[in-house]
Amino acid sequence: MNLKNFHYLARGFLIIDGYLLTVKTKGTSMLFLPGGHIESMEGAKYALQREMQEEFGLKVEVSDFIGAIEHIWPDTHANQLEINLLFQMQTADSVARAEIKNLEPHLDFEWVPLHHINDVDLQPEPLKSLLQKPLVPAYWASTFTT
Repeated sequence: MNLKNFHYLARGFLIIDGYLLTVKTKGTSMLFLPGGHIESMEGAKYALQREMQEEFGLKVEVSDFIGAIEHIWPDTHANQLEINLLFQMQTADSVARAEIKNLEPHLDFEWVPLHHINDVDLQPEPLKSLLQKPLVPAYWASTFTT
């Protein structure tokens, strides 16, 4: 495996009033959870906070670790592999869905009603079955301070 084909990601569930915040690349229909790459020597929770600040200008509290999903998909040149570390998150301040703005020109975001989660192309696919039941914390420990 080539390291440029490996993606170590922190992603979060932000649910407000029964709607899940999702992101997609402009011009596509595939949705994914907000978050992004964990940088070298950066803790996963800090990476998710940084990504939410960069993408939405939003301060979030990253709380429970929910689990991890390995995901592989074909790309034009080689298979891509990602490890998604999944966390629950809440806005630091009480923020309505309409107040959240996208700061990334190459991305769009969508609020998906949880009862319609099976009607959209949410990736990785196992997220759909995970969202069919209440999110339950899993064990998480980290020695990172940033």
